Amino acid sequence: MNGIAGLDIFSFSILFMGLLFLFFRSATPTRDIRFLLGLLITDTLAYVFFMILEWLNITHQLESVENLVGASVPMMWAFFIYSIIQNGITKDLAINRENLRITLNSIGDAVIATDVKGRITQLNPAAESLLSLKVSDCLGKRTEELFTFIEISTRKKISNPIERVLESGKLIKIGLNTVLQTKSNKEFYISDSAAPIYNDHNEICGVVLVFSDMTERFRQEEKIRQHEERFKLAIGASKAALWDWFFDTGKVVYDDRWAEIIGYTLQELEPLTMDTWRKRVHPGDLINLEELIEAHSRGTIDFIEHESRLKHKNGEWIWVIARGRIVQRDKQNNPLRMTGTLIDISRQKKNEDDLKAQIEQNRMLNQEYAQKNKELIESIDHIRKINAELVEARMNAEESYKLKSAFLANMSHEIRTPMNGIIGFSELLNDSKIPEDKRINYAGIVIDSSKQLLNIVNDILDFSRMETGKISLSFEEVVVNDMMNILYAFFEPQAKAKSLKLTAYKPLSNDKSVIITDKTRLRQILTNLLNNAIKFTDQGSVEFGYKKSRTEIEFFVEDTGIGISPELHEKIFEPFRQAELEISNQFGGTGLGLSISRKLTEYLDGKIWLDSKPGAGSTFHFTLPLKPDKSGDTKIRSEKRLPNKKMYNMLVLVVEDDDVNYLFLETILSKSQIKTIRAANGLEAVELCRQNQDINLVLMDIKLPFLNGYDATRQIKEFRPQLPIIAQTAYAMHEDRKKAMDAGCNGYISKPIIATELFNLIDTYGKKMSS
Repeated sequence: MNGIAGLDIFSFSILFMGLLFLFFRSATPTRDIRFLLGLLITDTLAYVFFMILEWLNITHQLESVENLVGASVPMMWAFFIYSIIQNGITKDLAINRENLRITLNSIGDAVIATDVKGRITQLNPAAESLLSLKVSDCLGKRTEELFTFIEISTRKKISNPIERVLESGKLIKIGLNTVLQTKSNKEFYISDSAAPIYNDHNEICGVVLVFSDMTERFRQEEKIRQHEERFKLAIGASKAALWDWFFDTGKVVYDDRWAEIIGYTLQELEPLTMDTWRKRVHPGDLINLEELIEAHSRGTIDFIEHESRLKHKNGEWIWVIARGRIVQRDKQNNPLRMTGTLIDISRQKKNEDDLKAQIEQNRMLNQEYAQKNKELIESIDHIRKINAELVEARMNAEESYKLKSAFLANMSHEIRTPMNGIIGFSELLNDSKIPEDKRINYAGIVIDSSKQLLNIVNDILDFSRMETGKISLSFEEVVVNDMMNILYAFFEPQAKAKSLKLTAYKPLSNDKSVIITDKTRLRQILTNLLNNAIKFTDQGSVEFGYKKSRTEIEFFVEDTGIGISPELHEKIFEPFRQAELEISNQFGGTGLGLSISRKLTEYLDGKIWLDSKPGAGSTFHFTLPLKPDKSGDTKIRSEKRLPNKKMYNMLVLVVEDDDVNYLFLETILSKSQIKTIRAANGLEAVELCRQNQDINLVLMDIKLPFLNGYDATRQIKEFRPQLPIIAQTAYAMHEDRKKAMDAGCNGYISKPIIATELFNLIDTYGKKMSS
């Protein structure tokens, strides 16, 4: 027996059994590997078979076949091992691809991969969802075929970042100022980056583009920016200074307004710390302020609000009000940051001091009158009356301070309407193509609006008395139809400009539409309601009119505008209130019109209400009682005096810097043969009076350049004490009249000047000088 052959048979038998074990026990062999393994088993089995034949010396004729089979075994093994290695590599690549796919699908940002020519090779679901496209729609296409990048502010197209990466080989980032626009014109605010993809040879083989939909974030940041802008505008309007105190570092941030309040610039105050404030606080106020800060730090009080004195750069003490709140604490509740405002209230404090001085003066007068009351028993009733008047004056002074803000806000609201009428119809009068009858009608409207404006200016102080019920009324006969016609002519251009149909309902004849009431107040109420109706109506119509019963007359103003919710029907009559904040922002206005209308209606013994629903328009109603006759304590009709027709032989010096006012005075004075000369300022007036002894009377304006009317009057009275001087000025307050008289003026007339009143003063003061 051949020992080598026996050993070969034993070795290949072991190999054969091992191969069978691998064939049947391998966990997950691929089909190709199992096929190769089967061939190797068959080849090995054949070789063992030939070896057994050789060992048994059965035949030697198959030796060549045996050698051929034996030679193929190593080749089969080599091919088998190579296939196993390749299969492992393929599995690793498949695993890597699957891992990459899972990773890309898990990323929340949109990811697009391209080849070196910029053609899309892969994109994840986030990109599909954002672009509303499928993978099959994108593969092989360039990105510019699917979307473009646009710069937000300029709306210009931005160069493709993929091309820029391929050109530069560097990472490209694009910030929040970029919009991605799809071919369907959808736009997204994005933040993206594009990076090169390198192969094993460190060569660029593509680009990966990653971008996020930042639309919501951009909108939120835009809202924050708008809120910050509104906050800055509000702070600027309130003239409040801002400060920010960081407890852990001791750093304090002040704004320019804070430094401006005490007369410095921020650079002059550096370094900025709490000592910058502490060393300028009045010692009498500092202790209380420190106690408030400590109490707020402990949480005893919610915020700090304190009036104190700060030393100004000029050495004076100014009053301020400081407000602050802790906005940040650490985990142990220790304060870290406090912010607040500072407002200069020196003017308010001065007003308060003046008021206290007046109250003290009144108190002293009360004591004086009380002493006189003891000494003069017979005058006790008179003294008590004076005391009561003093108390009432003090209460009125305190109340006027509270109503100051409402008074100032109302001035614009009340004056605007007649001014529109004056300006608008004055411009129409310049059109030569308008028929004469319309020109006369327009001129009447201008005159009527001017009178209304004058009445409003004269009566605007009455608004401060509305709360106390001390507004004056003037009753007279009013032809309601005439008022309807005037209001229609006044508002018809406004309605026409908005394509609204304006209708005036007049069910009665002129003689039956006569009522007794305050004409100015009635027109004021109707004007307010019509203003609102046209302002809040964008399409449809506005109708106004009246109906009369046996005891009262009911007016109405109806529109097809935005309407008002039932729960707001009472609130809109409150001062400074409009139906909704959005309406206020859209249409503007002070919110006083309806409040004034309600109060005026109540003063006229009437009532006002409305019917309205959102989107269904509004109808405002108000009633006035019908007065049976003209008797009573109220003034029925204002006396109207004709212009003075006397002829004067006198020379009047008109001291007036405004050309239009001088032309008016020269015109009305020349009709009575009064000669006039003009001085344009106070210095010139003094010199003319010194040089020209023929001047019989001076009409002195108060607000003049170089030398005001008060001082000019004092100087003229020094060398011509008998020369009459009449102050003619736009200053119409009681204290202004007193200042003019104290300066030496003989008479006083406020602008706009009424001819009859002026000639009455000339009769009184100029007659002696002209004789």
